Amino acid sequence: MILTDAVTIRQLSPIFIIFLSSIFLGEKIDFKKITIFIIAFLGALLVVKPGFRLDIYPTAIALLGAILTAGSHVALRSLRLTDHPLVIVNYFGYSAGLKSFGILLWQGNFIIPDALSLFVLLLPGLVGLVAQFTLTKAYQMAPAKLVSFYLYLQIIFANLLGVLFFKEIPDLFSSFGASLIIISGYLNYKVY
Repeated sequence: MILTDAVTIRQLSPIFIIFLSSIFLGEKIDFKKITIFIIAFLGALLVVKPGFRLDIYPTAIALLGAILTAGSHVALRSLRLTDHPLVIVNYFGYSAGLKSFGILLWQGNFIIPDALSLFVLLLPGLVGLVAQFTLTKAYQMAPAKLVSFYLYLQIIFANLLGVLFFKEIPDLFSSFGASLIIISGYLNYKVY
């Protein structure tokens, strides 16, 4: 699966945020939201190109990632009144680190990094910490549906990075599907 397709499928999370926030946060869903969901779903179908094939596993993982991402964003919105952003960021980091470490040990892939590798690993970790802190702060200040709109920029950045670094060019169906998902995100933002 190319990077742009994986990120595009993951960007269905704002659509799942609509449903999860209605269930867990009591936010209302109207007919316009359902129409937006249908547009996003059609876009996802164009990206996924469903059918019986062997490479559907990465697609299923990306879709599960979208649902879990939506759940974590709804949880962030729910915790805004009770926890400081740094506490939330630390728990996200700790839980992700412990899970990753457990998987590495389970697979037998853990290697103690040398000094240069450790430095290179710490840089994206620090950038991720700042990003998570700002995202957590944004969810404290605004509704989940509004903040999630800006996450669609990841599709554009993934497309650029995929072309520049991996020489991956999405096909016409994926590009049109990504456009529908971005349009649904914009409509979600405007309807809100």
